[in-house]
Amino acid sequence: MKAPTKQQILLGWEGVDLDSHYFVCMCELEGRVPFPLTAHRALTHALYRNGNRARHWKAEKKKAKQRRDTAIWDLKDVEGETVTLFLEYRHESEIPPVPIASTSVHHEKGAQGRSREILKAVRQSL
Repeated sequence: MKAPTKQQILLGWEGVDLDSHYFVCMCELEGRVPFPLTAHRALTHALYRNGNRARHWKAEKKKAKQRRDTAIWDLKDVEGETVTLFLEYRHESEIPPVPIASTSVHHEKGAQGRSREILKAVRQSL
């Protein structure tokens, strides 16, 4: 196994082999069962995806806050709910809960009108 990356250390995932796991962006509404949004082969892509979701939410003049030194985001007032975005890792032998994204994800600045995905997911879960 390779030496852990800075991201793995930040998450406390030093023992996770990046080559044999995939990463799931999860969404949780207060007091409800978390559900998957997207899955990614690369940890960096999963981190960027959730960060992009939060930045797009902020661009809508809404509150989104990253918990200190973590990859957890709390989005306020999503259909009247607080939504928590976080990551899980799964071994490659496990069937993904959603299709694994085949495209790269890069850091994006927040942009208005890009929050539809999170709104749709929350509406479907209510």
